[in-house]
Amino acid sequence: MSSVAKILIADSPSSPMNSCPEVHAVPGVGLEGDRYSSGLGTSSKHPQKPDYEITFIEQEKIDAFARESGLPFTAFHARRNIVTEGVDLNALVGKDFRVGSVRIRGIRLCEPCAHLATAT
Repeated sequence: MSSVAKILIADSPSSPMNSCPEVHAVPGVGLEGDRYSSGLGTSSKHPQKPDYEITFIEQEKIDAFARESGLPFTAFHARRNIVTEGVDLNALVGKDFRVGSVRIRGIRLCEPCAHLATAT
């Protein structure tokens, strides 16, 4: 069964990720309250590009990395917005899918950022 395990947002690149029970998705902008929706993300582009609106990561990948590396790595460290369980996210690149009532298009793979690479 596929599901959303966590919804995470941060109001700036340096602030911690906060877990939300729900969040408002704004078409063409991103998740309300997140650093990328306000243009403050580390990789924010002007004008904003759609591949920075919402980011996803699989809980299974987080767990595997923590297990293999021995690091206390969690979804909060990954700094992605939507943490899924039971979803092959790579298979959604180039496809439309739904999260709740929101239609999303998988645009590209999101490789680890410099911050994440440094932290791990």
